Amino acid sequence: MPPEVPPPAPSPRRRLWLRRSILFGLLPLAVLAGLTKWGIAPWFVRRHISKWFAERSYARLEIKWASVGVHEIRLYGVSLTDRAGRVYGTADKVIVRLDRPIVGSGKPGIESLRVVRPDVTLTLDPDGHFDLQKLLKRPPEAPPRSPKPMRLPPTFDIEGGLLHFKTAFLKTTFGTIDAPIHVLPNRYEWKGVQARALGGRASLSGFIGREGEKDWSVQINVADASVSEMSRGTTLESKRLEGRLNGFLSLARGGDAGKGAIGAGWIDIEQGKLLELPVLLSVFNVLRLGLPGDSVVTACRTDFRVLDDRLHFDRFYLLTAGICLFGDGDILHANHQLELNFIPRLIGELPVGVEDVREAINPATDFFSKNLLLAVVVKGTWTEPIPLPLPVPVATKPFADLLEWVLGKVKEK
Repeated sequence: MPPEVPPPAPSPRRRLWLRRSILFGLLPLAVLAGLTKWGIAPWFVRRHISKWFAERSYARLEIKWASVGVHEIRLYGVSLTDRAGRVYGTADKVIVRLDRPIVGSGKPGIESLRVVRPDVTLTLDPDGHFDLQKLLKRPPEAPPRSPKPMRLPPTFDIEGGLLHFKTAFLKTTFGTIDAPIHVLPNRYEWKGVQARALGGRASLSGFIGREGEKDWSVQINVADASVSEMSRGTTLESKRLEGRLNGFLSLARGGDAGKGAIGAGWIDIEQGKLLELPVLLSVFNVLRLGLPGDSVVTACRTDFRVLDDRLHFDRFYLLTAGICLFGDGDILHANHQLELNFIPRLIGELPVGVEDVREAINPATDFFSKNLLLAVVVKGTWTEPIPLPLPVPVATKPFADLLEWVLGKVKEK
């Protein structure tokens, strides 16, 4: 076979034309494509999203950087603020997955949404609304709703979230939140969300209204938390309180306009060192009683209700190896003023009622051996309590019933 003849080399003029085509044709297109992808498109996305938020809520959404793909938009360094610049939340990254290409037929919708490492502060205002609800409320001057708005997906995911929860009587932080948030027509809902709080475990459930819905509800379970962590950063941190805490809190918006939150809950503390609390110290001091030897509280239980203006304790008790305390009372939300009623007991049993006294083998001896005929009402504040001793009302009802029973027996004779 004859040898293959190589093709002739392009002429110098053709080579020059190819170079110029690449230099003045393809290269500018590549530069324009890169500028669009990494410059114009991210700038347009940031501007469009920020403008959309500003027109349809009282919030401002600041985005440091964005990247745009065929099916995906990534927002970096996201901050949610109000018009005055107060920060309500941040996120390292927000990933928006679209159901169709950005450039193509039809308007793309959101297929999935993932918020990475959000840090959000949720504050309950005195009127019973969360500040975030007010921030995202649609203002009167907002443009009319489009007939086919871009809707959120049925759920969006939180990854590595941090929530600072603040009310008039509770301030705590829930961390390492990885959970889906369900998007309903008028609310955002979450169920059994696991988190870390106060050095222990927490579970969160509830919902918060959207699209004009004002109602909300929150349920918090806490297990194996630390009392010292709870006091960290407060005026009680220097008291070196200890103990393991379990508790539950259920809150909801009050029914009447302008009313605060309402709810109920309980707290259990075991093997705690709590007697350095100023309130408890004031009770022991006014009774002229020394603290129990090891100052360990074997059990402490509190059942409470959250009312519009106060935290009402239906009952509480504190058991030690010596004197035990029982009682009830209130703490006002506005100024944290106390009105707590303490009943000291010589034995770790609930105060007796009239039926218990009547059924006792030796009613008078049994009653006086277990009860101190003195009560203590504590006013003031949690850190500056004012104890007021009251004679005899510690057992007003059982003592009066006992006296009535004894007098009745005398009359029978």
